[in-house]
Amino acid sequence: MAREGAKLVICARTPGPLNDTAEALRSLGAEVLAVPADLGRAEDLQQLVDAVREAHDRLEILITNTAHPKMGNFEALDEADWRAGFEELFLPTLRLLELSLPIMRAQGWGRVVNISTSAVRIPSSTYLLSGVFRTALASLSKSLANEYGPHGVLINTVCPGLYRTPLGESLLASAAERRGVTLAEAEADYAKDTALRRIGEPEQLGDFVASLCGRPGAHITGQLLTVDGGKTPSLF
Repeated sequence: MAREGAKLVICARTPGPLNDTAEALRSLGAEVLAVPADLGRAEDLQQLVDAVREAHDRLEILITNTAHPKMGNFEALDEADWRAGFEELFLPTLRLLELSLPIMRAQGWGRVVNISTSAVRIPSSTYLLSGVFRTALASLSKSLANEYGPHGVLINTVCPGLYRTPLGESLLASAAERRGVTLAEAEADYAKDTALRRIGEPEQLGDFVASLCGRPGAHITGQLLTVDGGKTPSLF
């Protein structure tokens, strides 16, 4: 998005990493506003959207990406975990959509990309919370795409596989520990089940998301788009 010339507003709970990310984006020539915000707090989300409109008058693109939830199979999760999963994964995106979509509809133009997970396409007992609540978000996105499409607002869900990010490396480390293997062995084991025999680089995912928000994505909406190097075995 920075290389495409978008004016960026980014948020995170922790100011240090947030400001570091903002500086990295500015080094690419981007105009960046960094807003400390906790996605779990409705008032923070309102302040975030207000900051966007105050700085730029418009809100044209919304890209959502929530925290990674607790891992565990069905019997390892209790009701508190399910409530936390709803509040961490579903509710923040719902609130942002409630705040943003009326603005985009009034503008007659908007793009929404909800970053999801390949666990939506490949249900996993280990990533149960992530799969369940992000599947619900994918369903919501499809319904909203039908509702807001006539107003020029396009809404899609992107399902990444494993990428070489801090989260991706943390997941690999957890897998290595569970199985008693090295980090390199865990990565190789994941990669062998992909068509490309490798994990993804974050720039590749970023380029794809940017394309959805620009001219290449102008006729794409309501879709569940898997970007996992060919790991998902199903055709549909």
